[in-house]
Amino acid sequence: MKEIGKKCCKNCKKLKSVKIYANNLSKVGSGAFKNTKEDGKITVYVKNKKTYNKIVKKLKKSGAKTQTYKYKKKK
Repeated sequence: MKEIGKKCCKNCKKLKSVKIYANNLSKVGSGAFKNTKEDGKITVYVKNKKTYNKIVKKLKKSGAKTQTYKYKKKK
């Protein structure tokens, strides 16, 4: 996946968990996770912790501020 589109999961109140394979993710659209379930879980599969931190920062900026994040190493 190279990009998550603008407003792709906006207002998805029933979205409980998301798995993102983010080694090649370069962009997260604005408002992509705005108004989603507050106690949702986002698992990010990346090659290292540095990339994980960058992706989490982008996800939080796109509206996923209250969700729980989990790091999984994936080549």
